[in-house]
Amino acid sequence: MNLKINKLRIEGDKYRRTLTFNEGLNIIAGDIYSGKSLILRLIDYVLGKTNINLEAQKELAENCDKVYLEIEINKHIYSIKRNLKFKKNKFFIFFTDFNNLENFTPKVFEKDDYLKFLLNLLDIPEYKLLRNKAHSKSKTSEIISIRDIFRFCYIDQHNFGTNNFLEKLDINKARKNKPTLDLILNLIIDDKDGIREEVIKKTGEKLENEKMITSLKAYIIESDIDSIENLNIKKENAQKELNELIENKKNIKKVINQKKGDTNIIFKKLNSDLNSIEKEILDLKMNLNDITLEILSKSNLKTKFLEEINEAEMTKEANFYLAESEQEVRCPLCNSAHANKTVESLYDNDSLDSIIKDSKDKIRALTNIINGNHYRKSETEKKLTYFDSKKTLIMNAIQSYTEDLDIPMLSEIEAVDTLIYKYRQSLVEIKENIKMYNKIKEKEIIIEQLDSSLIELQKKLDSLFKDENIIKDILETFNTYYIEFLNKIDIPIEKGGTYLSENDYIPYYDNASVYQHDSGGILASIQIAFLGALLKISNSSKFKIQHPNFLLLDTIGKYLGKNKDIYLNDDTKIDIMDENIYNNIYDVLIELSNQSQIIVVENTPRSCDSKFIKYIFTKQNNETGMNSSIGLIDLNKNEF
Repeated sequence: MNLKINKLRIEGDKYRRTLTFNEGLNIIAGDIYSGKSLILRLIDYVLGKTNINLEAQKELAENCDKVYLEIEINKHIYSIKRNLKFKKNKFFIFFTDFNNLENFTPKVFEKDDYLKFLLNLLDIPEYKLLRNKAHSKSKTSEIISIRDIFRFCYIDQHNFGTNNFLEKLDINKARKNKPTLDLILNLIIDDKDGIREEVIKKTGEKLENEKMITSLKAYIIESDIDSIENLNIKKENAQKELNELIENKKNIKKVINQKKGDTNIIFKKLNSDLNSIEKEILDLKMNLNDITLEILSKSNLKTKFLEEINEAEMTKEANFYLAESEQEVRCPLCNSAHANKTVESLYDNDSLDSIIKDSKDKIRALTNIINGNHYRKSETEKKLTYFDSKKTLIMNAIQSYTEDLDIPMLSEIEAVDTLIYKYRQSLVEIKENIKMYNKIKEKEIIIEQLDSSLIELQKKLDSLFKDENIIKDILETFNTYYIEFLNKIDIPIEKGGTYLSENDYIPYYDNASVYQHDSGGILASIQIAFLGALLKISNSSKFKIQHPNFLLLDTIGKYLGKNKDIYLNDDTKIDIMDENIYNNIYDVLIELSNQSQIIVVENTPRSCDSKFIKYIFTKQNNETGMNSSIGLIDLNKNEF
């Protein structure tokens, strides 16, 4: 299943910039140290990379504290937010695009759960890799994560064209390359029990989401909440009225300032305090609504586990009677003995006891969470009461102050403020109700994904073992594409010495692996051919390959020399090395981009590729005569 990157956004309190990307080839060009490579690192960061070194990115650190990524998977759009400076292990998922974030409540994940969530979105099964424990004969397991798969999607400038391809120098990562490629190529022999366990797990998740939808719909009916269509109309009208009132208030204040100069400083301060308190009250009400939804969700989950305990207890009781009946019975007519055959129980008592214990542990944990949320709700309600009373005091103070001043139009401002507050409250309520409908939409998308996964799991159960001929066909096709792309790059090939290893699928050229060559140009060509073959086989309808179908490549020309660029002056002199190979690599990427998304960072791309160039970044105070604005952090591009 494909992952398409739609947009990247960096944001702080006073700065925002959004970059968009096309489906096919996207080239980001320009000076070194202008933020080109940072774009790829930020994309990778939102997709789960451990960290961004802000000490080396001072402009980013000064202006931004969060980054968003809008992606598309199976025609569904998701926006992901991750903080740059604090709570960096939390990922906020909005089931919508950037333009509609305010109408959705994000689903919040810790990092490990988020990585599993991405696997599920891409419909890639979890695969546990067994290995020996250090200094022990026992085994331990580790999961092939989405981060392992992304090594076959993003090659940074420090690894591209080097022996550290696919993080070879990191032992912990490198030993997972072969099983990860097995997973991507769908070569893993399925485990019957493992599939059934996954079916049970996903069926439970589906049931949980269906119950949540039922609860939300019941809440909407009981609360007599308007339809989503009417809510959107009301929201648009309320926002329009609010904007007009705010503009009206500005005009009235302008008149007052002109007439009275600085005599209304106290009024301004009181009015500023009132605005701050109103904002605090709105934030608290939104928080209160989120807590209420969380309590509802966890209560439904608790009910589910109580039902599981009840079902397990009933199954234990049924097992008891099944065991009792395992004896001979005699025919009442002929008195002949017959074996009493009973249906084999689905679980033995030890398994059922384990289910009951696990459910009780989860219920205890959920009870603690629910109690904590009730406490948070109570504290939030107390704060609301406090700020409501504080607001009343300030409004009384404003009234008292205005009575002592001969300032015309102050009563009109107070009336406008009252209306502004009313419309702001109305907007909060409308938006929260819209979020309720969008939460249902989010759950329906999850159920759709689970249904798709369950269908695939059933197919695996129906055809349990893979035909050896299919495996052979996949590997031979992969190998054929690899050699085909090396030919297109125009690397001279000796027969028999260029292939993908049958043992670990590592690419070989001229009887030496990608880890044994020294030439950066040869290494870059091998890597492009290998990744190109992976993309091409992913787009083959013949096989169900599980590659996300995008590539992020950083500075292809680093070991191939520079190419004259569309934004350099005609008299600029640059060195060109291996120009033929460089051109052929780009021709290969253009071919691949007809079915895959590719984002490339390059200092000086070919002039003939101008239609693929999305952004050109230059350093500030640059003297090369480039005609573009400065780099990624460009205050002239501030959307705020």
